[in-house]
Amino acid sequence: MIQRIQSIYLLITTLLTGNLMFSTMGTISSEQGIFALKFLGLIDITNPQQPTIVFSTWPLMVLIVVTTLMSVLTIFLFKKRFLQIRICGLNIGLLAGLTGLILYTLHSLGKNIEGTLNYSISMFLPILGIILTILAIRAIGRDEAL
Repeated sequence: MIQRIQSIYLLITTLLTGNLMFSTMGTISSEQGIFALKFLGLIDITNPQQPTIVFSTWPLMVLIVVTTLMSVLTIFLFKKRFLQIRICGLNIGLLAGLTGLILYTLHSLGKNIEGTLNYSISMFLPILGIILTILAIRAIGRDEAL
């Protein structure tokens, strides 16, 4: 039921984490060129006509897809509220892990390339997802209390 407030919170969380598939999470500027961390990995964007993938980040890709799908799944479990709360709690942990993995990946790749890190706003979208999922858990709890 999309008209419940927790479904709106979870839908926004889905959109935020799904946005990570299409946006740049950060850039690294060095003498070797300019590199962007995207969904597919670290991409050399020095030549915009021919971007090349320098380093693939499979764990990051998998975690983004899993958190997005988990948010979608949670929306459709509105009849099983306790299971919905548990999956939301698991999703909070995964979103926190996703934020940490993005930071770790940027720092370790920036150290290897010896460049300057520039963070993007989209890197912090999982943190907003955590806040919205906590609000969804509170709304689910209020529904169960009724």
